[in-house]
Formats: sequence, structure tokens, C-alpha cells
Amino acid sequence: MKKKEKIVLVGLILLLVVTVVGVSYAAFSYRKRGEKVNTITTGQIVMTYTETDNIIQIDGALPTTDKTGTVQLKAGEYFDFNISSTIVGNVNINYEISAKEVGESTIAGSNIKLYLTKLNGSEEEPLMTPETYHEESEENTYTGRPAGEMSLYKGSMNSSENNNYRLRMYVDENYNPQGDGGGLTFSVRINVYGLAGDVMPSSKVSDVVIENLSSGSTFDDGVDTFITGEDPNNYIWYSGKLWRAVSVNNKAKTTKLVTQWDISRIPYNASGSTTFAGSYMEDWLNDTSVDGFLGNLRNYENFLVTDASWDATIDSTDLGSITRSNGTNVVTDPVGLLNVYEYQSSNNGGTDGYLNNGISWWTLTPNNATNLVNYIVISGTIVNILPSMPAGVRPSINLKPNIEIASGEGTESNPYRLKGDNDSNLSGTLLNTRYSGEYLTFGTGEILHIS
Repeated sequence: MKKKEKIVLVGLILLLVVTVVGVSYAAFSYRKRGEKVNTITTGQIVMTYTETDNIIQIDGALPTTDKTGTVQLKAGEYFDFNISSTIVGNVNINYEISAKEVGESTIAGSNIKLYLTKLNGSEEEPLMTPETYHEESEENTYTGRPAGEMSLYKGSMNSSENNNYRLRMYVDENYNPQGDGGGLTFSVRINVYGLAGDVMPSSKVSDVVIENLSSGSTFDDGVDTFITGEDPNNYIWYSGKLWRAVSVNNKAKTTKLVTQWDISRIPYNASGSTTFAGSYMEDWLNDTSVDGFLGNLRNYENFLVTDASWDATIDSTDLGSITRSNGTNVVTDPVGLLNVYEYQSSNNGGTDGYLNNGISWWTLTPNNATNLVNYIVISGTIVNILPSMPAGVRPSINLKPNIEIASGEGTESNPYRLKGDNDSNLSGTLLNTRYSGEYLTFGTGEILHIS
């Protein structure tokens, strides 16, 4: 019996050796050097950034998924540092944490991802989505960050603070190490800048989509602030798809989106069943395989609230008289549909709001317990149809509160683009790393839509 156990153990060791030999890299490690204290003084404000080593270098790292890279906790797999400020008087300081490539890196920054969190005791608060290294083309006049560095996080404070942060850096999973010779390195210096002045504009989605609307384009029911009107600037591009921002949760600061167009055409559920939980609809929306909707969203764990609540309570009330339900039938999922109350709130019960764009689509809301589900038709009114009928689907998601806008104006021709989903350097990108809904441009000028 003991002899058999030894044979199995040897077999496992050999398997691991083959796995390591099969790629060019050997192991993951950080090499840190230097000791520095950065002090920024403006009038009566002193901001101190202290670290034992502020240069981080990756040596021979294996390509890593976001799911693994963002939780690494072994020695050498993360970098902790502290920022403290001493503020005297009624003043505000804007600060920014950035990274700058240093030394002679032998792997392109476009293959390296960085991820920053704030430490709250033993808990970590994400401050960004994982992003490949890139340098900003313009300086930030609010914080003093120069051009040519990667912005990791921006904040403001008006009182003395002491905050701890954790940075992780890893090789993007899409990088193919075969044939590169191994032993590649990449180094960055972590910097912090700060200036006194007015609070800088927020780039968080939850703030931008509301603040940039014209007066009277919102409806606050005490729980959510809904975007209203016929065609507000609430277009968002994410994962190769065009979305509309529907509402922002007043407390959690999450942002609910719905696709601008029908993504598919499927039944809601089997005949005689109007329950969302366990339905055909729930299964397809949250299927993480290539056949499901969730499986075709880019790095959804980084962008989406994966335990979002979807109120699928029965409601047969006429449009214009629907009230927020007491939540007797709430389902927890990453992806859902808009319910009839949310649809009504987009234009105060009217049928000419931005969610009525000439298509028909399922709502989340059953009309009764046995055979009908509420459905929006081309005219914008609500009708009731059998759950077994194939019909249009406009999936809905909730963006995490830390997601930021990278560019755009919120218009259909220039939608908001999200940090971490805003590709700029696509040279050498493989087709199998792209997403349904995106467009490819060939050297001949021909454009192909991925479906």
C-alpha cells in the first residue's frame, strides 16, 4: 500500500515538472529595491507616501488570469504601501497614485496588468479593474500627475488620513510565452502626487452618468435615481456591446445597465411557468460558457455585481400606475432583466422614453402566476404573452461602484467607455480574445462585426 502511494506521488511531481517545462517562464517573483519617502507640501498641507521599496519588478512570471492575479497573497506576489496626510485648515487635497515603467523591461507593458486595492483591516476594497500598463497622454492638473505615467487611482481628502494600499502586478493571460526565450522582466515605480484645490470631477460611472445629464432628466424614488427622458446621454460601451445606463443605486452606488438592442430571441420559460428562478431565461443569461450571455462578457467578475438582486415579483398593474414592489420574489444573479417598475420609471410612465427604441423585449415581471409574462412591444406599451414564446431579450447588469469612465461623452456616436475595457493597443491581438459585438478592421479597410 505504501509503495503504491509513492508511485502516485512521483507521478504528480513529474506532471508538474512537465507543466513548468512546457512554458518559457519559470516562476513568479517580485524583486524590490530602493527606499524612499515622497513628501508633497502645499501651504499647510503635508502628504507623505512611505514605502520600503517603491520599485516593483516582475521576473519570469507565468501568464495569469484576472481571477487568480487579483487575489495572490503569497510572499512576493503583492506590494503593500501606505499614504498618510496631515491637513490643517479648511482645505482640500486631490491626490493620485500612479505607476511609471522604469529600467530596461524586456516584456511590453501591454502584456502586464496592474490591480490596486485599499486595505480595510483584513478586507480589500477594489479601487480599479485590472488594467494593462499604459501611460496617460495628458497630465492631471488637479493632482499634479505628469503625462507619461499610468493612473491607478484618484481621490480627494479634506482631513488628515492614513490609508493602506495593496498593488498586484502580473502577466496578462492572453500573452503567449512560447518562443520568447523566457527570463523576461518588467519594472514600475509607484508614485503619488497631490495638490490643494477644488475637488476634481469624479470619473466613476455612478457619478458621471447622473452629473452630465440636463436638468430634469432624473427621478429619485428614495432607493434608486433613474435616468429619464427620450434620448439622454447615457450610452455606455462595454464588452463589445452598446448599453444604456438606467439607474444608480443611492446607497451602493452601483449602476444598472440594459443593452440598447435585443441580444437574442428565446422563450422566457416552459409553458405554464412564469417563475424567473430556474427559468430558461435565467439559465441563458447567467451561463458562463461560450453559449451563454454572461460567458461573452469581458472579465465580468471585475465589472459586474455578481450577487445583484432582481425583483421578479408578479405585477399586473397598468403602465403609469406601477409602484415599487415589496420584493416577495427576488432572485440573486449577475445578469437579469428590467422589471416593469424600472421600465415605467425611465419616462414617468410614458411610452416615448429612451428604452422604447422600436424593438420588442421581455421584462422580468410575470403578469400572473401561471401563464403570462409582461412584454414591451414596439409601441412602448406593455402586453402579456406566454412564457414559452421566443421573443426579444435585452439583458441587464449592475456595474460595481468603483468602475470608472475612461473616455466618451455618453452619446450614441461617442458612448462612455470603461477603464479596463478601453483597448488602445491591439497590435498582435488574437481573435479568440475578442468578444461578441465587437468590430474588426482589416488592412483592406473592410469591417467585420463579430457575432
